[in-house]
Amino acid sequence: MASKRIIHKNIKVTFLLILFLFPLSQYAHTSQKKIVIVLDPGHGGNDPGKSINVKTGKSEKELNLLISKKVGNYLTKNLPFVKVVYTRTKDHYLSLDQRCNIANKNNAQYFVSIHCNSSQNRYASGTETHIHTKAFKKSLKLAQFIEKEFKTRAKRKSRGIKTKKDRKHNLQVLLDTKMPSVLIECGFLTNKTEGKYLNSNYGQEIIASAIFRAIRSMIYYEYPKLKKENQKVEKSNKKKRTYYRIQFMASIDPISTDAREFTKIKQPIERIKIDYKSIYKYKYVVGKHISKKKAQKMLRQIKKLGYKDAYIIKMEM
Repeated sequence: MASKRIIHKNIKVTFLLILFLFPLSQYAHTSQKKIVIVLDPGHGGNDPGKSINVKTGKSEKELNLLISKKVGNYLTKNLPFVKVVYTRTKDHYLSLDQRCNIANKNNAQYFVSIHCNSSQNRYASGTETHIHTKAFKKSLKLAQFIEKEFKTRAKRKSRGIKTKKDRKHNLQVLLDTKMPSVLIECGFLTNKTEGKYLNSNYGQEIIASAIFRAIRSMIYYEYPKLKKENQKVEKSNKKKRTYYRIQFMASIDPISTDAREFTKIKQPIERIKIDYKSIYKYKYVVGKHISKKKAQKMLRQIKKLGYKDAYIIKMEM
């Protein structure tokens, strides 16, 4: 009789353990699972994309790849819970079927195809975000975030959200992908001003930053818990850390760090513009040490090179 009670008790304990452990393991799995975003740089290889009239400008396929990689960098550096998958990372051709298959096989949460536009009207300008139909609610929401960022943060002209009804035809990458999907036209290469902007590193960074912010807004919209988790991480990362550098010179006008006067110094030199009021507007520093002892050792080396007025400065990062 006692053995039966022991068996019954063991079964009960085991059952309670299962109930207790299962939700924990389930939570661990979901917290570790990353959100997959497929970035699709349009065209490539023997398909250069839109024609351009900007002298010495890059082709659309090149710009699509440059912007896509910048978006990917923003995502991976700022959102630890995101995994970025590219349909292509080099200049090679991919069929539309292949692009869709990459997104579907990776079970992506979002598919973002990046393009640049063109028109016979050389004055046409602005961004567009294409979706299949407004019935695809999540695609519509992502497109709304994108065009809002283009208009408000990037200060670009927004031509709005375009659907199958506007285009009068389907876009396969929007129709055959199984997740919220958008196709972005970042601007018109056939517009002289906009073409130059898209060909500049600055323009590409602004466009990429806007797309990143929109994707982040979409993720936080669908997964609000991730926003709280990431804010905690960002807050902890912002805790200031002290380090020491050697300032060996200051100047009224900027001097190139490659100047002949600096050839004795074998360490990388950084020129920093001074914000506070002073006749000297620029300072020149070397080294970056957490240990003050190591900074003192470098200070002695710099002074031996003839920079007798060099000294240690404390900075925060």
